[in-house]
Amino acid sequence: MKQIILIFFLSIYVFANNEPLKKQLHNMLLQTLPETTCKEKLIFIECYFVTIQECKILIEKSVTPCFEQFENKVNGNISREQFINIAGDIGKCVGSKYYKILQKENKVDLTCYHSPKWLK
Repeated sequence: MKQIILIFFLSIYVFANNEPLKKQLHNMLLQTLPETTCKEKLIFIECYFVTIQECKILIEKSVTPCFEQFENKVNGNISREQFINIAGDIGKCVGSKYYKILQKENKVDLTCYHSPKWLK
């Protein structure tokens, strides 16, 4: 999961077009984060009583507020390392919001609490 998000953000950084970087990053987050995180066999679906569609809606709703927390750090002179760190922070924020919304919907399954399984 972590690798998918990292590759996603690197592709934005490397292939940025004429569109301002902030706007491009925000749009790509809205378009791809729900699709990449809300799949069977991933923690966002497997460990909560939620459908794939419900997951996508919740992730999408979290993208903009999380992006806004970090957008002041995104500029044209940003280094690749800074970009990756900011992208990671946005991803953590989205995951945290998702967890807070669904914390009462957790499945009682020990594999959901085994973090190495989900941090591949």
